[in-house]
Amino acid sequence: MFRIFPRQYEVLLAAWERGDYEIPREITMVELAESSDLDRQTVENHIRQTEQKLVDAIVEHLA
Repeated sequence: MFRIFPRQYEVLLAAWERGDYEIPREITMVELAESSDLDRQTVENHIRQTEQKLVDAIVEHLA
């Protein structure tokens, strides 16, 4: 089992709600960071770490 921390979830949810996962993307990391009052690198790290946990869980489930 994996744990997504509350702040990671908040950032991931904001990215999803604001169109980061649309093609083409509807928001940049800079815009997302500014709207979250966080540094761009922090936002990218939260998203990347959460995506890694989700992908690991999916791959483990499918194996």
